[in-house]
Amino acid sequence: MRQIHCLCRKPRCHFSSNDKSAIRRHFYNLKKTCPATKNDIELTDEIKNYILNNRIYKIPKQTYVQNIINNNINNYNQINNLIANMDNLDKVNKFIKYKNIELTDLEESMNDNFHNKVYKLKHNKYKDFQLNLQNIMEIFDEITTINDINKLNILYDDILNKIKIFCDGEWNSFLIDNGIKDIIHKIQSYYLDIYECYIIRKIINEINLRYISELNETLNEYYKFLAWFDITPYVYEKNNNKIMFNSDNDKYFENSNDYSISDEFYNKYTIIATKLNKYDINKVKKGIEMIIKKNSKSFIIDLNKKILNSFNDDESFKTQFINELIQLK
Repeated sequence: MRQIHCLCRKPRCHFSSNDKSAIRRHFYNLKKTCPATKNDIELTDEIKNYILNNRIYKIPKQTYVQNIINNNINNYNQINNLIANMDNLDKVNKFIKYKNIELTDLEESMNDNFHNKVYKLKHNKYKDFQLNLQNIMEIFDEITTINDINKLNILYDDILNKIKIFCDGEWNSFLIDNGIKDIIHKIQSYYLDIYECYIIRKIINEINLRYISELNETLNEYYKFLAWFDITPYVYEKNNNKIMFNSDNDKYFENSNDYSISDEFYNKYTIIATKLNKYDINKVKKGIEMIIKKNSKSFIIDLNKKILNSFNDDESFKTQFINELIQLK
């Protein structure tokens, strides 16, 4: 007698029987379906009937369509890996060339980003405006979060472990600490120098002692941040005219040629700089570094998707892109 091999023996589990009724009981009378100890195949009614009628069941081979799907998946994964492993800046340059995009200079971006705040600070339009350390860290997050590729001007290079900055029409590469310091200098020029003068003017002109104390604490925190990176504050060697100018009424501080304000507040900075905590220095530097790395990684992931989508829309771009990449390798 021909033995009936239940699906559960070949290829699902180890059950077998010469009795068709035993097979039927195995399928329908067990309280729990037998465990799939060999292959994870669901015992559908269709499969059960097939075995009872044909005495055997084989796992079907992949169809032609399934093979095509799998090949396409493999091809997609290969292309995706090629793109992911490319030099990030080379990837950016190829994509902006294809899209005919011009990158915006970092200093131009800062001028656009901070223009409104700077105007209000210069013209004393804020009743009260103070930045704490968290606010300053958020500035780094703001300028390194890239939603439009044409706004890309700060990029972390994970291969060289450097920060690249697009300025004056070209990319410049910096060691991490030097790159962060360069960014701070630019933020100073386009925003924080004006903020520093605003706080000092408020301190000098204010009569409420409690508010003066609060403003001094705010300035101390800002000066501490500068000192962590060994960066000189704006007041250094500036005469009173440079610090106290009020464009609202076009008046100057009465001792406009004096350096008394510079002397007083730069002395405050030097005292703070002698009392720095190394743990705090490293914590802030690492925090800014992680912000830049995180936002660069997020941008690159999004860029990879944009490139793959462009491949789907433009076969000629895909062919050219991949051929150039292969030639580089």
